[in-house]
Amino acid sequence: MNANTRTNRTAKRAIAFLLCLITVFSVLAFADGAVFQTFAAAETEPVVIIPTYTYNFDQKTYNSLLKQLNAQLKKKDFSKLTKTFLREILFCEVANYPQWKSVYPDLPSTAALIKDNLINVIPLIQKIKLIDRSTEEGRIFAEKVDYVGDTRPSSKGYIIRSLYTNPDKLDLSTDGLDEYLYNLQTLAHEIRHVRDMEGLSKQKFSSYFVDMVISDGATTFHERFVSPIRTFQGGSIEKIYTKKMAYIEFDTETNCSYAYYRCFYDALVYLAGYPTMNAVGKGKSLKTITQAISKRYGKETATSIWKILKALPDDTTDDHNDELWLTSNKAVTLSTQFFQILLQCIKKDIQNLDLSKPEALRKFMDIYRNVKLKVLPNIYNAKKKCVNEKYFNTKELDSLLAEKVIASKALPPLFDNPAFNRQAIIEMLYCDEFYYETTSDYVCHLPATIAMTEYTFTMDNGKPMVVEYFDDEYGWDVLFVCTMNEKGTVSRTCDSPNYH
Repeated sequence: MNANTRTNRTAKRAIAFLLCLITVFSVLAFADGAVFQTFAAAETEPVVIIPTYTYNFDQKTYNSLLKQLNAQLKKKDFSKLTKTFLREILFCEVANYPQWKSVYPDLPSTAALIKDNLINVIPLIQKIKLIDRSTEEGRIFAEKVDYVGDTRPSSKGYIIRSLYTNPDKLDLSTDGLDEYLYNLQTLAHEIRHVRDMEGLSKQKFSSYFVDMVISDGATTFHERFVSPIRTFQGGSIEKIYTKKMAYIEFDTETNCSYAYYRCFYDALVYLAGYPTMNAVGKGKSLKTITQAISKRYGKETATSIWKILKALPDDTTDDHNDELWLTSNKAVTLSTQFFQILLQCIKKDIQNLDLSKPEALRKFMDIYRNVKLKVLPNIYNAKKKCVNEKYFNTKELDSLLAEKVIASKALPPLFDNPAFNRQAIIEMLYCDEFYYETTSDYVCHLPATIAMTEYTFTMDNGKPMVVEYFDDEYGWDVLFVCTMNEKGTVSRTCDSPNYH
């Protein structure tokens, strides 16, 4: 069997198990008339906004990167399964990373990201040992190490040990797909550690917390790119309690841990820029983070940010049900202050948006929405009621950004009534992680991004409605109908028309 045959077989196998998660959009999504039949009594002509991001697997980039990866793998005596996992990490990132790139302002190209986090790291690795978690060795490793993977330096390079679930025992057309992606993300996480370890060994961290944000915050941030972007996080949940049992909750993507550190790293990516944060992982001074923030938002803001990061405690007092339980009034207060500063910086960015660049403004809608969905923690009072609006006041930013969208004409008029028009834009910016029940047994979530969603704005018997149509991370069609009035959204109902 020649190399090309092996490569094609690997690609075909990967395509087979990824079919249910690859997002495919078409401007003809409503061609069958299903949605318009729902609104047969519409009083005005509907306005349709098509997705600005459409899935198109970059075969040329994939072929080029696969050739480079295979050239590196020829020099290694990794196991056949290890090489398969590495090739499928490559495939998945080519397929899914562009979705993530649509919600960040300055992420690198697909080729640059994969070279930096995978291909160029292979020469630094001496050995990769995959351990089947169902075996006795896997059980002992999990108990002894207390992680799903670890990375250690040796005289000849780095040694990675990573737990996995045997793919042959998984149904990759159902829930087994997430478990398989867990295999790949775990390995991608450790490979990013290798990429950063030499650079981070040169850093002088002011606290353990800062160390973990820059190290495991970064690895968690990057491992997500193996999987498609999704609304419901579904990964680790980490909580910090006050002594009165109010708490601040952090969460991260399915299959990911380190939610606490990832949220702070994610915020720093926004505040200092991805190139700055990525360079720090390679050994550039931590001072470049404060310098970048100072240049963007002023010295006072940069000083406040770094002062909070250095002061945040990291003493876990209890571990329960895979949740981090930390009781610290100080940690809750400082975490809240940190993300309040983040939102103040975002407000400044919204105020400074260039109205002559409507495309950039539309992209910023997704960047801002992603911060609300995936970066901000949730604050709960002692009665377990979410009180984010009390502390974060994102409604003010929603309204401010909506006014900018209208003024820039980044979107066409959606409704004749100015109040409805403004409210429709705010509905596009809305996000939550709730399960919405459908007429079938399938539960749905709101769209993960604006760019991947088709919107129809219509009137039905005098009621303004926003219809959101998209494919979720499993490839199922999802349709939301949001009914509004001048004061806000009255209801959100959904269905998955093609789910059986």
